[in-house]
Amino acid sequence: MTVLTVCNRKGGTGKTTTVVNLARYLSLANHSVLVVDLDSQGHVNQGFGGVASAQSPWQCDEALSEHNDWPRLTLCQIADDESFDSVRFITWLHQVKARFQHVIIDTPPTNDEALNTAVRVSDALLVPFAATPLGVAGVHQLTRLFMKVAAAYNPDLRLIGLLPTMFDRRLNIHQQVVTSMRAEYGEKRVLRPIRSNIKLAEAFSAHLPIYDYAKDCTGAMDYQLLADEISALWGQA
Repeated sequence: MTVLTVCNRKGGTGKTTTVVNLARYLSLANHSVLVVDLDSQGHVNQGFGGVASAQSPWQCDEALSEHNDWPRLTLCQIADDESFDSVRFITWLHQVKARFQHVIIDTPPTNDEALNTAVRVSDALLVPFAATPLGVAGVHQLTRLFMKVAAAYNPDLRLIGLLPTMFDRRLNIHQQVVTSMRAEYGEKRVLRPIRSNIKLAEAFSAHLPIYDYAKDCTGAMDYQLLADEISALWGQA
């Protein structure tokens, strides 16, 4: 069982899109996955068709796993809780995580208690980022948080990868940023980019994972490869 937090302190990096599609592809590989939404926008539920009920935010919603198209997926929305309680969240997660092979946490794009707590309880972090100078600044902020938490609370925490999103190989700035990030963090730490693909935005607007919307597009191919890569990295843990 692995707890993976998907995080970036900057918005607009494809974080929730990554959570939805990574969870979907892991479930297609017969992995049971709990998706935990800590972002106050609550967009993860929208990415899965808005099927989760309006029940208590601390309850695991079985609506996804009961959906014919999305077996092995369970969603818990904690973002609706008015005040985040880190102690309660840690206790709750320890109680439920054994039921699943993987837990994927979507976090708010702010340096708040929810993000800090998610990082503390995780086995690994995945950091989506836009291949721009501002995107690099966001990665630097997050890696500082990673080192702080690893030193003080969680020495086994892994930075499983930095994920370039909305990547266009025709743009020199995108190529330059990814090259510089690989030089700074290492080739293996910067994962295969998720290419810019309008189908990903269309799928989210349609409240569907990309596999269920356009499984033959480049966006679907990239998230399938990401799921394979993440699974391989977890297997090396």
